[in-house]
Amino acid sequence: MSAIRLERTGPVATLVLDNPASRNALTGAMIEQLEEHLDVLQGWNEGLGLVLRGQGTRAFCAGADLGFVRAHRHDPETGERMCRRMQEVTERLRRLPMVSVAAIEGGAWGGGAELSTCTDFRVVGSSACIHFVHARLGLSPGWGGGTRLVGLVGRRRALRLLAGSEPANAQQALAWGLVDEVAQDGCTERAARALLQPFLELRPASVRAAKTLIAAADELPAREALLRERRLFTELWSQPTASGPPA
Repeated sequence: MSAIRLERTGPVATLVLDNPASRNALTGAMIEQLEEHLDVLQGWNEGLGLVLRGQGTRAFCAGADLGFVRAHRHDPETGERMCRRMQEVTERLRRLPMVSVAAIEGGAWGGGAELSTCTDFRVVGSSACIHFVHARLGLSPGWGGGTRLVGLVGRRRALRLLAGSEPANAQQALAWGLVDEVAQDGCTERAARALLQPFLELRPASVRAAKTLIAAADELPAREALLRERRLFTELWSQPTASGPPA
């Protein structure tokens, strides 16, 4: 049975894309589960870190379930609904008030490559590949990954990855700024947790506030982003632990 599992250990949560028979592609039921898990994570005030990974070492995610794509490929209304829904889901994940890391083993293809762009950091296995295959299929990104990719790697490199459908191996992805670390195959989750460790040693409210204001700065006009920053600062300033080192 395909599923998305939510696991929590201390202040760190893990979302596991568990559909290895289909390279962890997302089914409709899995998307519903992801939305439910995001509701839980949004209300989890103790949460500081999130790891997003696929089940096994063969694949991170292959995007949308192939059966769905074949059944609805030429239905524009269904395509538009899926696009709108997945943009909302991936942006919700990006805005979560916790530091997030994608642990990428094997490959991230199509929508899976897009999904990897909505975390704050990315760790890839040494033989992993991130491949925006959309142009090879006569498609273009629709889950928000195209827009986020430009912010990560810039216009020219995004053109090569999207319009040219150029696969990025681990070292190229690192050199281009698409990923933050390369780990040994099978060790990406461990590396992702190590990347999160410095954040876990600081005050939770401050870490969550910083993540919130950074997410706001990405998408809001400057005046609104500054207002959000001022509100967050004022909330923390009024807390009795605002001064002094972490406990």
